[in-house]
Amino acid sequence: MQGRTLHRKEVLIQRVMESSFDAIVTISASGNVESCNAAASQMFRYPPAELIGLPLDRLLEAGAPGPGTYGPGQPAEATGRRRDGSTFPLEIVISEITTEHQRIRVALLRDVTELREQQAALQHQAFHDALTDLPNRFLLQERMEENLLAARRRQAPVAFLILDLDRFKEVNDTLGHHIGDQLLQQVAYRLQEPLRPGDTIARLGGDEFAVLLPDADLTTAFRIARAFLDILDRPFTLQGFSLQLGASIGVALFPDHGRDAYLLLQRADVAMYIAKSERTGVAVYDTTKDDHSLRQLTLTGELKDAIELNNFLLCYQPKLSCADDGPAGMEALVRWQHPRHGLLSPDEFITLAENTGLIRPLTYWVLNTALSQYASWRKEGVDVPIAINLSAQSLRERDLPGNLKDLLDTWG
Repeated sequence: MQGRTLHRKEVLIQRVMESSFDAIVTISASGNVESCNAAASQMFRYPPAELIGLPLDRLLEAGAPGPGTYGPGQPAEATGRRRDGSTFPLEIVISEITTEHQRIRVALLRDVTELREQQAALQHQAFHDALTDLPNRFLLQERMEENLLAARRRQAPVAFLILDLDRFKEVNDTLGHHIGDQLLQQVAYRLQEPLRPGDTIARLGGDEFAVLLPDADLTTAFRIARAFLDILDRPFTLQGFSLQLGASIGVALFPDHGRDAYLLLQRADVAMYIAKSERTGVAVYDTTKDDHSLRQLTLTGELKDAIELNNFLLCYQPKLSCADDGPAGMEALVRWQHPRHGLLSPDEFITLAENTGLIRPLTYWVLNTALSQYASWRKEGVDVPIAINLSAQSLRERDLPGNLKDLLDTWG
């Protein structure tokens, strides 16, 4: 009777082993495989007859902990080794089953290759930009911290660049986001050309990129920045369109301009705005221009409200005829009546308007105001032509002639 019960238990255990999707092997006191299920045979690619009798250590990568080192019931990570020598990640749990006559050690092994691949994919997704596959802001920050720590120890320089594309918004608005996305992918690919091993380029968002250059002084930073400008100067061809871009690049250096990642990022950004406003292509952070740059950033945010609130005025500069000293015309010159900074000249806000797309409503305001003034003067008997300056961007707008005609009709 007792023998029959024991046999039933053994049959039950065998059925449980065979129905498991995980590999299950029983282990002798000496660490050899005593029995295995079909899943174990498939996992390690051994016929069952060859698998039985092998030391469990043979199924694990050299240097992996042996079966005696795993705590009972505690899952552990290991590397499995198949019959052909190939390896794969696995989890192993060793437990003991006590029967009336013996204690059986059972190893439960699970191939976690797919799980590790999913984890790696999620890790990559968390630290890379979905569109360009470049590192994102989080990975850039991590690498900056690592490189700055090493640079402090070695007293080595580190350069940090912020690159903002010129005319990208124009492409996006005109040809659509689909073309814009493809263009960003091509830009990201090209920008990797001049980088050295160990350099990092990341996409911060939109059309803005950041570059980390370990062991780079100002000369190296300038050389790579100029290489970026040359690369972007080459036309991009997309769906039959030949597109021309430019860029503005700001440079900040460790330790000269900052000793932590946040400060370097901020000051490279300030330098980039200096490069954009002064149209120099590349600019290095300059303490004397910092306040001005921060002011420009503030003005950018205030510009839209200023147009809507009619905070601009036109000054009219007379043109005199050299022949008779009589009035030959007027030139309309726009000024911003800023509540804190007073009257601002076009040099301080026209580039901002062009970069933010606000040049269009500003131009319309100038045209409408100048024509209104002309109509008023004509009623008073003053009839001289008014010259109005236009941004080059305005000349590319197809509805400019129609808008101008409507304004001329409105004011007679």
